[in-house]
Amino acid sequence: MKKSREDVQFLTMVVQLFCEGSSFGFTIRGGREENRPITIAHIVQHSLVYRAGIVKVGDRVLQINGCSVENASQLDALTILRGASDMVTMVIEYEVEIQEEKLRNATNPLLVKALKPPLSTFGITLSGTSSPGDPIWITEVKQGSIADR
Repeated sequence: MKKSREDVQFLTMVVQLFCEGSSFGFTIRGGREENRPITIAHIVQHSLVYRAGIVKVGDRVLQINGCSVENASQLDALTILRGASDMVTMVIEYEVEIQEEKLRNATNPLLVKALKPPLSTFGITLSGTSSPGDPIWITEVKQGSIADR
């Protein structure tokens, strides 16, 4: 089922990625010549960016090291990436499906299933007491994490 614009919220985040060997651990596609935004096309399994679990395939790249790539060619974006030393800062746009109506109308406990790559985290912080039966609360959700998406 295709999502409508009303079902999706577009969020942005700033990420810092570190080079591992000669790669940042992802590839991009799109650009002005393809008349589509620069997006993350592939994430190398077990790379630093894969283990962090924040950047996902399909995320749109808005800036690389302070340079806008919203109307750039793929070559322009690759040139900026290749010019980076061992770290790159990117502004990423990603989609989050809006679940407010489903949550508001829920009358029973909700079961949520999420796939988590090995060595990554869900991106939540829990709080509670050690007393049996006491509630456990989610006190923080890391932006861009599996829990956020």
